[in-house]
Amino acid sequence: MIFLAIVVALVAVAASFHQYFVPANLDVRPAKASSHPDETMAAIVYYEHGDASTLSYETSYPKPLLDDSRPQYLIHVKASALNPVDFKLRRNPQIPQFLVPLPKIPGADIAGVVVQASPSAGGKFQPGDRVAAMLPLMGSRWGAHADYVVVEEGLLAAIGDSTSFETAAAAPLAALTALQSFQKLPKDGTEKKKLLVHAGAGGVGTFAIQLGKILGMHVATTASAPKANLLQEIGADMVIDYRTQRFEDTVSSENDRYDVVLDPMSWLYEERSFHDSVLKPTGHYLNIPSSDWGLVDGKEQGNGMRTAINFVKSKLWNMVRPGSIATYGLKVVQPDGKDLQEILDLMDAGKMRAVVDRTFHLSEAVQAYQYLEEGHATGKVVLQHGTQSEPIDELEETGENLANPEQGEVTSGDENDIPDNEMSS
Repeated sequence: MIFLAIVVALVAVAASFHQYFVPANLDVRPAKASSHPDETMAAIVYYEHGDASTLSYETSYPKPLLDDSRPQYLIHVKASALNPVDFKLRRNPQIPQFLVPLPKIPGADIAGVVVQASPSAGGKFQPGDRVAAMLPLMGSRWGAHADYVVVEEGLLAAIGDSTSFETAAAAPLAALTALQSFQKLPKDGTEKKKLLVHAGAGGVGTFAIQLGKILGMHVATTASAPKANLLQEIGADMVIDYRTQRFEDTVSSENDRYDVVLDPMSWLYEERSFHDSVLKPTGHYLNIPSSDWGLVDGKEQGNGMRTAINFVKSKLWNMVRPGSIATYGLKVVQPDGKDLQEILDLMDAGKMRAVVDRTFHLSEAVQAYQYLEEGHATGKVVLQHGTQSEPIDELEETGENLANPEQGEVTSGDENDIPDNEMSS
């Protein structure tokens, strides 16, 4: 019986770790656009792996062409957002080029206007429609930080009339990470449960707090004290100041243990979070596999075998003694237009908002990434496209700018306030 349980657990591990070792984004076919022979655009490009100085702003980079055999749309990008995974892919020379082809336009989050549809497109969108998307992270050299991008139809979602391009661009990767993580929870009994969100002031954290409240959960989060007011404003019931409090001590009593932990800082907090002093035996640990914020000996540093051991431990114990230990879940975000539409509809209805820390122009991408990589950002950093003098859209909005970048700025050691969703090593 025990031997059979081990075999079943190993099969389950292999299936689940498909997303860990082979990112789920590879299951979504990237737009294999070719270069236009004549027309050009502005774009951010890097030709070799390295720090932000490898990024080049080019005003005459070839535009992408639609693949007529695929249901695709050419999008005129009005805004794009930065995510930690973007610079982790860029700085990591160990990644093979079939995963990150060079030259590479970075970025996964876009918001813009439909310009053209391929003949095989399903007609879901028309030229002039305002749309947003998360692009696949790997497999294509075409990314978000360009004036034009080709996007598969299934990845696009419509932007509502009351949502600006900037706030829409801030949503896809971070909000989808939170939403798809919660989709792993049981369908019944989510209401009135207790949720702990790590790195609540980061991109994933700010959306996770709001989604948790929409699901009816009591939400606690870890952050530094200067971020508490903002996080309470967007729905946090309790903010644990990690500088002065250990979160496990705060939730250690029987009555205070939590039903769900969402951990986009798993490289730092996994061992402390997946513990019976924090989670109920019937609880759920949602691990968003992540690597260290900074390089360790020049390499990405993740949890490696510790994650595998914790995952197997959860599987085995719950097979032998169901409900004896918290369920362990791994989630790598997947581009999905249907899920993104759910997010954008909530935003347009005023039930959720994107926290935009700071905006830069596309030509200032080096400065934008340097800012993000220092760990100062609260929420998201966004790039505006087009000329710097023109409004980004008809709303003439510049994003929420809810966070004061001068308030509570963090040092490189301020782990909890570092924007999250780091990619695993």
